[in-house]
Amino acid sequence: MHKKLLSFFLFFGITITSYADDFQIKHIYVPIVRIYTPPMSTARFPIAISTDNDVITAEINGKVSNDDFGVFKTPLSIEMKNRMLEINRLLRLPHIEKILITNNPNGDFWYKLDVNHSELTKQNLLKDFEVDDHAKTESSNKSHNLKEKNSQAISQYFFDLVDIGYSKDKVKFADFYGITNIIPKDYGLLVVLTLKNVGPFDVTLSNPKEWQDILKDEFYEKYEKKWYELNIGGLYKGEGCWMHFTLLPKYLIKEDLNQEELSGDSLKISSNSERVIRFLIPYKEIKVKLNNGDVDTNRTKEGYIHLDHNAAIILSNWNLDISFGDLFSKRTWKEEKSSQVKGWVNLE
Repeated sequence: MHKKLLSFFLFFGITITSYADDFQIKHIYVPIVRIYTPPMSTARFPIAISTDNDVITAEINGKVSNDDFGVFKTPLSIEMKNRMLEINRLLRLPHIEKILITNNPNGDFWYKLDVNHSELTKQNLLKDFEVDDHAKTESSNKSHNLKEKNSQAISQYFFDLVDIGYSKDKVKFADFYGITNIIPKDYGLLVVLTLKNVGPFDVTLSNPKEWQDILKDEFYEKYEKKWYELNIGGLYKGEGCWMHFTLLPKYLIKEDLNQEELSGDSLKISSNSERVIRFLIPYKEIKVKLNNGDVDTNRTKEGYIHLDHNAAIILSNWNLDISFGDLFSKRTWKEEKSSQVKGWVNLE
């Protein structure tokens, strides 16, 4: 696939949900690739066009920095608007598969046109039709065959959308991030995690009741587990120290989830809203390491951890399944911006 197609994610089915009133998706194009190397799976590479004729793309694949993460929009040129009309007319033809090259068992092509107009909506799955970026290099004098010409036209159009959508002209308009606030208690650290969804998409996220500690897991490097990790750095008697821990289900304050969420595998955060969930981590389960190599030396006999007042900062990163409106979905590793712990109390 084209090198710009970085939004790779496991494909379990295509569903469409509604977005905020002031934003709507108009057309969706999704090349689908069947992966035969174990474990057998299917992947899709979606790109969309809004009712404002913007190309909609996402950067949520793999390891993404805070600034780069999100959903972006880029305006279509007049030429691309005209080509959109031409390609959509082609895709609306009855039995379109009869005038395309459909002999590739490795890939399919799914599309939905005029998503929000039921009387016009065209939804189809072209089996064994590959959106091929090599079609861009084919000379026009080789396209006499109607099937080849039509197939290349669709491929060319799709990859031109990709070039536009991932260009320097893209503008972020949807984002999702977590803000952590640490509150020391007598018996442990209370972690208040505020999940903020900015933009028109409803976001679904791996349920915190399933988050796991992957530090001791053989799949750590493959990022195949659910987790949310914190590093707190500070000072103790002039010596730097670090605490590292994962927000595990056993620390979750379950009152922050409703009964349906407690039995499900995902957590929903509505568009332009935030959600607070809390974790309580006993001090005895937090390892502290000083820069001089000493471990767990700055504790009271009750197990409290010493940090000089207001000196700690948070470094947090998460590796979770995330979905923007069921359009863009991926297991994503994301590092949040660091922030100072507010109201830190020295428990000495």
